[in-house]
Amino acid sequence: MNHGEITTFLSAYPKLCAQFSGTTLHDLLTLSSVERIKSKEYVFCIDESSDNLFLIVSGIISVVISDKKSRVIEILEPGDFIGEAALLLDRIYQHDARALCDSTLLCIPKDMLNNIHGMHAELSLMLARNLAKRWFALTENINLTSHADALRRVGNYLLHLNYKDGCARFPCDKAVIASLLNIEPETLSRTLQVLRSQGTIHVSGRNITLLDALSLQQIARGTEADEVPATAS
Repeated sequence: MNHGEITTFLSAYPKLCAQFSGTTLHDLLTLSSVERIKSKEYVFCIDESSDNLFLIVSGIISVVISDKKSRVIEILEPGDFIGEAALLLDRIYQHDARALCDSTLLCIPKDMLNNIHGMHAELSLMLARNLAKRWFALTENINLTSHADALRRVGNYLLHLNYKDGCARFPCDKAVIASLLNIEPETLSRTLQVLRSQGTIHVSGRNITLLDALSLQQIARGTEADEVPATAS
């Protein structure tokens, strides 16, 4: 991007300025292009070569693996990088990345990324932290979906949403969240109903109000005895 394009871009997405220092952000934007991905379109697909690093500026991207059926393993939001592991290891993508809504991404080519790494330790540290955060989240999700019942899976997911004044919002359709938790959509609906009936949360569409934080923490830790009348997959 040139100077004029950078100015216009930052005026549309001012939150980027809070994520990077001025010099790092300017150099990053100079070497990047903007990718606008429509809902349900793919950022990249499994087995494709990894030629770019992506930074999500707006929208929601799902990371999907396919075995007997497709399963969402991550839901990424603005501020998250995607594609860094395959790019840094010079491997093909091991999963699909698909937009859940119209999304805007910064695309940094592999050769340009090497230049940025040499100039800015800040970006290298951010990539390392992003990888560590995603690895921790994936490990926790594998552990939960392997051993925990539906109530604990849902409770843990709800506990880690970004609440403001006790309110949060599902970032995507509940069917996608159910896939992330490796349960059926109907099981997710029944589990949310149990939490509502307990007075732990209130749900209206995608909006969630946390009514009893202590109860939700206990459920997420597995110290709550209540069960959901459904079997997790």
